Amino acid sequence: MNNHLKQQCWPSYVFFSLSALASASNILSLIHFSVYQFLCTKITYLVVQSYCKLLNVFISTWLLISSLFFP
Repeated sequence: MNNHLKQQCWPSYVFFSLSALASASNILSLIHFSVYQFLCTKITYLVVQSYCKLLNVFISTWLLISSLFFP
């Protein structure tokens, strides 16, 4: 069951990362981020949530840096 929940979470973030890298629009990236953050935080298992929160911080930092250097 735990593996099933991880599989729900990680592919979303992998897809988000690829979409954000391919996207020229920061607004579109932020919409993707909001959607996948919502999908991930719906998962109630603490271990999976902690992985997702760490990834949220990483992606948020990446979006901030990309918006500064690629306006």
